Amino acid sequence: MIAEVRSCWNEGVTTFDMLVTGAEVSERVVNAVTAEVHPWGPSDEARTQLESAIAALTDEERVGLFVTAYDQMPRLRDATDLRSGPLLYAAAGIIGKKKPAFDEGTLVHVLRSARHDCGHGLDTRLPFDLAIARLRDRGWSAALGQAIQAYAAGLPTGGTVVQALKRSADLLLVLDTDLDGLRGARAAWWINTVRSALADIGGDERVLWERLVLAMRVCEQMKMPKTWVARATPILEAIGPEVVGARLAEWWPRGPKESLKGSGAQLLKHFIWSLGIVDDPNRETLAAALAHIEWTPQRPMAVLKPAAEALTAATSDTGLAALDRLRSAIAD
Repeated sequence: MIAEVRSCWNEGVTTFDMLVTGAEVSERVVNAVTAEVHPWGPSDEARTQLESAIAALTDEERVGLFVTAYDQMPRLRDATDLRSGPLLYAAAGIIGKKKPAFDEGTLVHVLRSARHDCGHGLDTRLPFDLAIARLRDRGWSAALGQAIQAYAAGLPTGGTVVQALKRSADLLLVLDTDLDGLRGARAAWWINTVRSALADIGGDERVLWERLVLAMRVCEQMKMPKTWVARATPILEAIGPEVVGARLAEWWPRGPKESLKGSGAQLLKHFIWSLGIVDDPNRETLAAALAHIEWTPQRPMAVLKPAAEALTAATSDTGLAALDRLRSAIAD
């Protein structure tokens, strides 16, 4: 494998030494597993041997092995050696779940070098989840954000794991300040109007909005979870309730038609919840406005149900009428 690493390396990759280390370690780890290995993964006995071999490695060797496993995926997928591929895929999962300290350059390299055909295994999500964990811990990075987009774009279509990952990557695009590619219908997507507005915000406030978006999780949950309240409350308080209310009112969908493509429904859902956390005085008015918009590409339950929930305590005729309209749309 060392020869393959050397032949595939190009001078723009700064992880060459790590790849060589990983290649040397991978041969040692593969040779340490003597039990049966299936094309789809190691047997229980082989996994136990693999875990023992990985436990004996240094932190540097584990990181090198992880990087090499992803770097060599395209070659291993087509190889006639039916042991190395399954074992290195399994090794990447074992190492990744322990969340070693990957620096940004390592994660960027992994995201840009990994390739998948099926996109249903644990190894598909691992680079993405590790990158998100670093962004949440260290703050937004344009380089890492761009690598995430490249990784998501290279995944196959279809499959629940891939679709969830792609939706999460779409949500992160709202933090991308490079607006040159926003043209035509895509520029009119509601999420991209927010992206354009965020690009004009700088300083500490911009950092706080980045933290808020990074705290969001793409999911089918319609009721505000306690985990979101715990993550979002200190960020919203740092921005300031009045600023939060003013910004969201400025960015709110205007209608009469709005496209929620690009994970716009997920962003808007979290914004609705955020209005409740800061107890914004315009919450009822803003939630009610959502009842009168024609949405595309489909009726967004991720927006309609949280909006209806926000209006359960409505007192105005406008709010009550909007609540009835939302409930009717949800029931259809």
